[in-house]
This record gives sequence, structure tokens and C-alpha cells, in this order.
Amino acid sequence: MNFDQLGQSWRDENKAAVSEAPAEEKRLEQYVATTRATERFAAKVFRRDLIETAAGLFVIYAFGSMLWEGKVIARATLPMVSAAGMVINILGAIYVIYRLHRTRTSTPTPRLDASMREYCDSEIERVEKQMAMLRSVHIWYLGPFYVGVLLVFLGVDGPGVEFVIMSAVVTVLYAFIAALNRFAASTVMTDLRDQLAWLRDSLGSATAPVGELPETADHSKAAKRFAFRWFFACLGVGLGGILFGWLMDVEYPKRSPFDAVRWQGEAPEVRLEEEWFRLVSIDGVAVDEILASGKQNYHDRWRMRFEEDLVELLARMGNKPGDTVRLVVLPLGSDDEIVLEAVPMTEEKRQSIKRSPQRREVAYRWFAESFPESSDVMRRHVGKYQFPSGHVLNIAESDGQLTAQLTGQEPLVLLPRSESEWDVQLVDATLTFKVDGAGKSAAVELFQNGGRQIAKRFE
Repeated sequence: MNFDQLGQSWRDENKAAVSEAPAEEKRLEQYVATTRATERFAAKVFRRDLIETAAGLFVIYAFGSMLWEGKVIARATLPMVSAAGMVINILGAIYVIYRLHRTRTSTPTPRLDASMREYCDSEIERVEKQMAMLRSVHIWYLGPFYVGVLLVFLGVDGPGVEFVIMSAVVTVLYAFIAALNRFAASTVMTDLRDQLAWLRDSLGSATAPVGELPETADHSKAAKRFAFRWFFACLGVGLGGILFGWLMDVEYPKRSPFDAVRWQGEAPEVRLEEEWFRLVSIDGVAVDEILASGKQNYHDRWRMRFEEDLVELLARMGNKPGDTVRLVVLPLGSDDEIVLEAVPMTEEKRQSIKRSPQRREVAYRWFAESFPESSDVMRRHVGKYQFPSGHVLNIAESDGQLTAQLTGQEPLVLLPRSESEWDVQLVDATLTFKVDGAGKSAAVELFQNGGRQIAKRFE
């Protein structure tokens, strides 16, 4: 026998010796691997519960502060609906904290002198409780917040297109979170439970079970399918939102029969060519009925809706106008009605109203009435913001109004929609300010021509 043959013989003998090792030694290695995986799982659950508890306490503090101060509720379109949503969110956060703690601690930790079978039974029970909790996450976790968040949005903005869009976004987000939790329960947690069950069942045999301890399955394909499925779901919702917006624009074209609108208290005065009139009716619908419908559907934004979205307002009353309308008006200082037939509804007139000084006056009067600290709100947005392209947007306050000036252009007046959302008066663009924790705007998002750009504050 040469040295090569001697080496091969030694390896063959040792391989045989290893293969005849006692079954308990193999089990011991398997026990160690599984207990380590179980400890890692328990640590991960504890960290998750800690983070969720902190988030829950923040939710309680945030919505509790809103309820206590009452500023958001006072400005809301439907104050009681907003308040109910906040209460539901607070109660939901309290229950989530309780449920996480209860589920994690309801299974006693095995005694140090417990048998391996008792250890496996205890950990299987612990893992299965976590799996059951994740599979029902849409009920105990997402359900209360889904209702609460939508009620807050409904109370603040009122029923309308904005609420429909926000509801769709929240629904898709919550559905994704629910699916992600169920995916985790059916993959990683199921693998750990099966390993523990395999070890427990092997304890009754005198020899090691056939084959090695079940390895963690490769879930990469399932993860890819999950990601692709939700990517296309989100893409479909996004395209659906775009289509919905397009249909809304087609169904409710942005047109008006007036060259300008101004207000005497709650009564509109309209300008037709160069003369001002008091409005009596549109296509036989009394102006009082139109305004009452606007107040019912759009609440504190009814004036703006009357000026800019007259077609939608009339259509929701069952009186959608055509390309022309029949107006009944009163000349100022006279009680003699004038009937004007076939007055054209045009986009140019609607744009003229949006750009008019009266529109600016109405917007800022509404802003001052809705936000007692309107001056402070405007000052927090004042500053310079830079787009990735290098262009600088300068936000300034002048004569009680905000203006926006892009590099090389004239300043344009901003019209408030809310504390953070402002329309640019002479162009179809919207600015949304992002306020940081210090109460100052850290960035602004420009939405124009279907695209969005972020400019970061640098001064």
C-alpha cells in the first residue's frame, strides 16, 4: 500500500466511524441550531413590539393633542366626524399595545430544567400565536386605524373627490401591510414551527430520524411573486387614479358662464362682459338652491366651488349644464329681471375667474377665517427652495399674501387651499409645503402638468 492508498483508507475508516456515531450527538447539534433560531425569533418579536409600542404612544400623544387643543377640529369641515376618527385612532393604539404585549407574554417561558419536549411544545405554541396574530392583522391592527384615518380625512376635507382618492390610497396601503404580514406568517414562521415540531416528534425514537433537520425553505421565488403582484396592483391603482381624474375632468369640465364673480355677504354678483349683475338662477335653478347644495357638499369651500367648479356643482344637483346656459339676473340697483339665453360656458371664463383679484380676496378671507394663526402659517413657508435642476423658488410674504418667484420669472400670488397646499394663481400648478418637527417648511412639492418635483429649503 502506497501513501496515497493509505490516506484514502484512513478517510474511509473515519467516515465509517462518523456514520456510526450515536443518534443523540446528531440530535444535540440539531437542538442547538433550532434553539438559536428560536432565540433570534424571540428577540426579533421583542424589538418589533418595542417599536410598535413607541409608535402607538406617539399616535396617542398626537391625536390626543389634537383633541385637547381643538384646532384641527375647529377647522374641520365635519368637526364631530374628525373627533370620532381621532378617538378611534387613540383607542386602536391602546388596544394594539395591549394585544402585542399579551400575545408575547401569554405563553410562559420554559423552566431551565424543562425537558426538550416541553421546550419544543412551549415554543411551538409561542410561534403559532404570533402566526395567528399576523394572519388576523387586518382585524385587530389595521381595522381600527383604517376607520379612524378615513374618518379624520372625511371630517377635514368633507365628502368629495379628494376623499375618494385618499380612501383608495389608504385602502391599497393597508391591504399591502396585511398581505405582507400574512406572507411572513406563511414563510419564515412556518419554517420555524416545522423545525420545532420535527425535533419534538423525533424525541420518541431511539435513533436519529431519517435525513437532516428540515432546512429553511427557499422563499425567494415566492417573495418575487409577492413583489410583482403588489407592484402591478399599485400600478393598476395609480393608472386607475389617473383615469378617474381624467373622467372627472371630462364629466365635469372646468367652465363658467361668468367673466368674474364677487360676493356681497353670501350672495354672488357676476360680471357678464363689462356689467355686474345679481344672479337669480341658472337654467331655471335658483341661486339659493345652488348655494345651499354647495354648502351641503363642500362646506367651508362652497364659495370656491361655485366660482371654479360650477359644472360639477350643478351636475351633482341633477342639472348638468351644456355648452350654453340660460341666466336670469338683476342689474345692480334694479328689481327688473333680465333673461339671457344661450350664454356660453367657456374654459377661458373659468380661468379668468381663478386669476381675478376677487378670487384672491375670497381665498385669503377664507384662510383667515379658517386659520386664526394664518400669519404664522405663512411665515413658516417663507424662504428659498432649490430644485434638483438648480432652479431656486423664492417664497415671500407681501401685503398679507404669499408669492412664489422662480429663477428668472416674475413673482406669482399663491392662493391657499389649506395650511400646506397652495395654488399658483396665474398657472395650473400647486405647491405643497412639507413642515419639519421644528414647525418650519423643510421642502416644497410642485405639482404641474401631471408631474411632481421636490425643492429643498436652503435658506
